[in-house]
Amino acid sequence: MHLSMRVVLLAALVLIVPTVVYADVDGAKGYLKEAEEIAGGNSVNSSDIEKANSKLELAEAELDGVAEAAKAPVLAAIKAVKEKINAKAHASDKPKYMRMLTRAMDEAEGSIGNLATWSTAERMFNDVNNNAEAKIVIGAELEVAAKKFATFKRLNAKKAGAKRAEEIKESLASIEKEWAERKPELLDPDGAPNSKANSIDRLTRSIESLRKRITEQLPADDENGKVISVQLDTIAAEFTKIALADRIKEVSETLKRKIDLYKDDWGGYEKETAGPTWAQYSQQQSEKMSKFLAPLSVEYVTRADEFLAGLNEEEDYKSVQADPSIKAIIASVKTKRDATYAKLLKFVTAVVEGAEKAGVKETDVLDNLESNVRLALGEKSPEGVAIRERLKKKSTDQAAAANGAEEAKVALAKMLHEKADAAWPKLYAGMTWETKADLSKPAAFKGKSIGFLSDNLMGYRFKPDTYYFATTIGGIPVAATFDPALKAQIAETEKAIGRSLGDNDDDGKWDIIAVVTDKKTKLMSKRQAESTGKVDGADVKITTDYAVEVDAVVIEIIAAKCGPFAGAKGRGVLKIDGTVGK
Repeated sequence: MHLSMRVVLLAALVLIVPTVVYADVDGAKGYLKEAEEIAGGNSVNSSDIEKANSKLELAEAELDGVAEAAKAPVLAAIKAVKEKINAKAHASDKPKYMRMLTRAMDEAEGSIGNLATWSTAERMFNDVNNNAEAKIVIGAELEVAAKKFATFKRLNAKKAGAKRAEEIKESLASIEKEWAERKPELLDPDGAPNSKANSIDRLTRSIESLRKRITEQLPADDENGKVISVQLDTIAAEFTKIALADRIKEVSETLKRKIDLYKDDWGGYEKETAGPTWAQYSQQQSEKMSKFLAPLSVEYVTRADEFLAGLNEEEDYKSVQADPSIKAIIASVKTKRDATYAKLLKFVTAVVEGAEKAGVKETDVLDNLESNVRLALGEKSPEGVAIRERLKKKSTDQAAAANGAEEAKVALAKMLHEKADAAWPKLYAGMTWETKADLSKPAAFKGKSIGFLSDNLMGYRFKPDTYYFATTIGGIPVAATFDPALKAQIAETEKAIGRSLGDNDDDGKWDIIAVVTDKKTKLMSKRQAESTGKVDGADVKITTDYAVEVDAVVIEIIAAKCGPFAGAKGRGVLKIDGTVGK
């Protein structure tokens, strides 16, 4: 069939034009004005508010598809009207929230420095400040109150801290007195064992209790707290040396055993002195590389962290932690741990910065690197968390960019498909061809034009070869060359849409006009063979893929259309911008 006949048939079909909805800034402004008029009345009821909100929803819908710069001021105006509407909707609740706010502020101001009542005052203020409805109704007043409350809170912390420090000092004085009274008993070699044990237990609890209060009730940078801690440590050290000599020895030995418990897993970590470059990291895959060439160091830091964290659960340790020998053991572990962690951080940072400089875009690579950073530096490492957030953001951004690029390719392919459909009849207009060609005798058709519809079977029925296009016509294998202009545009189009022509079902078959040549070539035609047999007594069927060499007629394609591509020799090709040119 002549291609022009297909065009006539298509023209006979009823053309249905879809309704196009256009984004409209003026339309949005119109709905916004209606909403303002409804909400601007003196007596606004719930029905009016509902109508006004509906108008605002319509205004927002009108802005779909509008450029950001154009719609930004309209969105700001919509937000302002929404706030006015919400304020009117909750206007009747304003006295209630103002009373709550006033009581909370009065209570807070009166509780400054009062250890017993401040927590209640703070809760009362937060009940109002964290209430979404209250923020709408008394937003401005609440913002002013929040600033005043912040001042109350700072002053309270200062006064409360001083009071707590005084109370802690009193407790310290009690411990000093108790220690002075019980020291002679503990130094007496003939003292009653039970009485000594009771004294040791009592003083141990008192010291640990006060140490906990200092940590929980005073800021870490509080000068009073620092002085009190030094005084308490002095008492605790003397008490520990006199009363807990045996326990010091026992705890010391226990700590050393725990430190060396997993030495076989991390021994030799000090020799790991060089981490990988990004090039090395990206080209090699191994468990050692996933730990930045420092697996022993990673293991040491992990075990050291577990050891140090576990000290909080060791009552015997806590009772003697003020002893210099015990302090030295812990300090040594911390020093080695921190130095090893710093080394790992250096290794990790070098790889991450290398990846960033290399412009790595593959999300799976970034995700894998992020996972390895977590394993190397730990789940809660501040530096590790910061690095991982960088990698996560980059991965998220790359995924979003890839999705956007893919969507753009799909949109481009759709646009080009429509343009190709429109351009194709003009490109082949006036050309003539035969639709029935017996290529078993190609010499009879040499130099003649043929037209046909077909899928590109290269890579499907035929193994990929130097030819881009291959098919069968009347059962005869055919390999095609392209006019150079068509060939170049096909490559450009496929690059732009990110896939091969014909790979999408929407592309349809290739519509081709070609000149038959007297050339022949060889193609590898795919085949399958089946054989049967028995495996362990069971019947099995085996399918084997293979290829055989077949003769193929060579044709030159001078005009073609497939999905988003259309072109004809000497007449033009569909460009990426949707225009047709040579």
